[in-house]
Amino acid sequence: VPDFEKWINLVREFSCKTFQSWQWSPNSIFYLLSLWSRLVTASRNSKKEECSFISSCAIVVVEVYIDSRVKSVSYLMQNPNQDDPLDEEDH
Repeated sequence: VPDFEKWINLVREFSCKTFQSWQWSPNSIFYLLSLWSRLVTASRNSKKEECSFISSCAIVVVEVYIDSRVKSVSYLMQNPNQDDPLDEEDH
């Protein structure tokens, strides 16, 4: 597929921006993590280059996700009156 890498890069950028904007996108995070889980799982059945590309993008996404969670804890400790998205049990 000619535009596959372009699409994956756009999804990676969108995912990273969404994770970094955790205050405004708490309901999207679960769905994006599920998408990346499925992409990585499905990539096992694809060409080695595609699998490697998806894996490298997934690593970046996971790093940004973890960093955003750590920053959210720091922010919430400094601003205790804010809603804590880590308390939500929607999923």
